[in-house]
Amino acid sequence: FGSEYLPVLTVVASLVEMTVIFDGLGQALEPLAAVYNGEGNTKGIKASMKIAGKLAIIEGIAATVLVLIFAGFFVKLFGVNDPVLTAMAKTAVRIVAFSMPFSALCFLFTSYYLYLERIGLAFFISMLNNLILPLMLAVPMGMLAGINGIWAGIMISYILTVACGALIVYRIKGNLTF
Repeated sequence: FGSEYLPVLTVVASLVEMTVIFDGLGQALEPLAAVYNGEGNTKGIKASMKIAGKLAIIEGIAATVLVLIFAGFFVKLFGVNDPVLTAMAKTAVRIVAFSMPFSALCFLFTSYYLYLERIGLAFFISMLNNLILPLMLAVPMGMLAGINGIWAGIMISYILTVACGALIVYRIKGNLTF
């Protein structure tokens, strides 16, 4: 699309990087998961994850709403002043913002599997979310739908990562519980 669009990419990449804040929930869960796992207390793990899952969705929705409302301010934080690039960046940020509840769940799933010593599964979800699906979706969607297709591809990659994670849990456990 050209180097003139790098400021838009910078804003979107920064927004995606800011979602690391969602990992705080998984970090807070770590002591409980470690103790419950050591005790073999699957009911405790399940109850904790049920609450954490709800909280992840709530914090993701809250972040989405804030980004949608303050998209213009967020873009200005990165010094984008050109009116055309500002409009493009605001649109991009708003598209990617819809991935935030799913991003929060991706962080939670990754933490959860790390704490249960399922390193391979945590690594797979992380790779799927951060590399495989964004490349598989953003590039072709960008070619088909233009620059906004790139942002939509990034957003959809989070949704598909959660769906794949749920499918894996279902295949392993026979249901969608933790």
